[in-house]
Amino acid sequence: MAGNIYNLYPQFIQQTDRRTQNNPVAVHCRSGIDRRELKRPSLDVKLMQDIEKVKDTFTSITKNHKELVAFAVSPIPGLRRIDPVEENNDKGNPFKAAGLGLIGLINLKEDLRDILTISGKSKSLAEQGYFAKYGFFTGTSIEKWLKKSDWGRFILREIDSTLAENSIARKILTLIGITWEEKPFKKEIKHLDGSIETVLRKYVKFEGSQIGKTIGLTLYRIPKLSLLAMFVLEIPNIINAPKKDQLKQTTNSLINTTLGIGCGALCSALLAPIHPALSVMGLGLGYYVGSKLSKVIGNKLNGNIQSNAG
Repeated sequence: MAGNIYNLYPQFIQQTDRRTQNNPVAVHCRSGIDRRELKRPSLDVKLMQDIEKVKDTFTSITKNHKELVAFAVSPIPGLRRIDPVEENNDKGNPFKAAGLGLIGLINLKEDLRDILTISGKSKSLAEQGYFAKYGFFTGTSIEKWLKKSDWGRFILREIDSTLAENSIARKILTLIGITWEEKPFKKEIKHLDGSIETVLRKYVKFEGSQIGKTIGLTLYRIPKLSLLAMFVLEIPNIINAPKKDQLKQTTNSLINTTLGIGCGALCSALLAPIHPALSVMGLGLGYYVGSKLSKVIGNKLNGNIQSNAG
């Protein structure tokens, strides 16, 4: 019945969608060209390849520029901490990025002192042959707070120690004919406003071969808490890795932690006898080199593990 009504009174039936009609479209409604007969524009294959090459070249230039900037600022205290934070944030490691940022914040005062050392605005009152030992809290805003309590002083004295301050390291140094002596000395820093700040620092002096001295000073510039803190920041990467890759990620994390800090301490120890400013700059430069070296070794190790698994 409904079909008959539609046939009898077609003028009252509104067709809102042309695609549902069998009637041809009026000539005046057409553009004059049947779009279905047109070929859609397509890019030439060679042109697409050229576009991809340009994109790859631009990406490479941008990456190389960032690497060049990171290398250039690596010797500068404070600035050298920015690139690792940005890199980990870009790679989706917010926990590590936040941790590195926090470490940078508590080291602002000491980084400023180091910049003044590079500028020749500091003077160590240490005797000839004595070099500063490092600590995780040394010079930070937390050190002054820790000194106010017994447990805080215990942390600074017993917990915040270096790799050299354990029985194994001491036996190794003794075995290679190295003797050492630790002493505190004052260091004067002249700030930009003309004020002079005096801080007390721990120093160490070595006797023996030059290689042995370098080994000893390197170990005295690797705080145990620094190694621990850096490894803790790697834990989310280990946990989030697929179960079959967790051992591989753990190995990579250990390499990242030890090589960065180790190369920084070694470079600093090598340059310390030349000038204190070079020692400060060498710390950051060595850390940069160590972090890049750890990536190369990590990639090699990953490839070997995958080959053995295959």
